Amino acid sequence: AQRYEWSGPLGFTSADQAPLVSASATQDMEGWYYFRINNNGCWSSRDSLFADIISQPNQPTLDLNSPICEGENLFLTTSSQADSFFWVFPDNSQYATNEPILSFSTDGLSSGVFRLQVQINGCLSELSEGKQLQINSVGELNTSANAPLCEEDTLQLTAAELPGATYSWTGPGINSNMRSPEVPNPLPGVYILNVTAENGCTKSDSVRVLIELDPDLQGIDVNLDPQQCLTGRDSLI
Repeated sequence: AQRYEWSGPLGFTSADQAPLVSASATQDMEGWYYFRINNNGCWSSRDSLFADIISQPNQPTLDLNSPICEGENLFLTTSSQADSFFWVFPDNSQYATNEPILSFSTDGLSSGVFRLQVQINGCLSELSEGKQLQINSVGELNTSANAPLCEEDTLQLTAAELPGATYSWTGPGINSNMRSPEVPNPLPGVYILNVTAENGCTKSDSVRVLIELDPDLQGIDVNLDPQQCLTGRDSLI
């Protein structure tokens, strides 16, 4: 029958063929481990291996540019040095890079907590402290106009009322800071609205205005005899 003999640092010994030294390795377990087999009373020569214990990387730091406006680019950065960086999103999905920075658009992204984990020499760090991302938005502008219009009609531009927001309408013959300005005798074209919300975020929208020309009566002759009565047999020329 075979017997096994292991020995190593910190007085470690084991008679198992493949012993578990520790479920949580520490630096002082690093060193040479020796092994031999006894087969029917005869011992083999001693073999050895060196266990290199790599220290776990320090917990990384994480920074991000929050709060941020909807649609702007988010920048995740760290001052920690590592071989690989694993950026953990609010839904616990990960994105790996070899650089200490990650940038992407916030389109379709929700506010939430981001974390970072790094890897050095194959060893993973603990997750960083979570950093909250806050995405601000302007809201729906709901721009509209009472178009199409006839000549000499008054154009009414409208937009949603957003508390604390400032408005700027520009277009053919107009420059107004009102939310819903009136434009007498308007010109056809595109009217653009720029809104700055109370949180500093901006948003734009536009409406196209068509002006219907009044019918041209020039060249139409009406011959009406004031003494003529209109009956089923009479005609108007």
